[in-house]
Amino acid sequence: MKTAVDPILLTLATALEDNRFRLMIDADVDQFQNLLSEDVIYVHSSGFTDDKTSYMEKFRNAAFVYHSTEQLIDHVSALGNDAFMATGSVRMDATVGGVLKHLHTQFLVVWRKESGTWRLIGHQTTSLPQR
Repeated sequence: MKTAVDPILLTLATALEDNRFRLMIDADVDQFQNLLSEDVIYVHSSGFTDDKTSYMEKFRNAAFVYHSTEQLIDHVSALGNDAFMATGSVRMDATVGGVLKHLHTQFLVVWRKESGTWRLIGHQTTSLPQR
């Protein structure tokens, strides 16, 4: 994939995603919740889908615990002036359902500016083959 043509949009996407992953690793439930739109749809690599309420319940109850991430954004596309889509890959260590997993996934995220604040509105990951 190509890197975004607009370096400002790429910088914004990288900053938002870096912050999102940091909050996940820090288990900062309150700040993480503020990143999510009320309309968010969160599709996991397992195929399970959550809305904001169900995702935050799992996060609060430590259904998944994030230990480390290494992500790279490959492409960013503007969706008008107040939204964008970004794709990339992430390697992540997480405990899911009590089991430590080493995940390697492709992701697609959609961010939208709501009342002047960038919020995550869509997230989907797809597992990549283990090497």
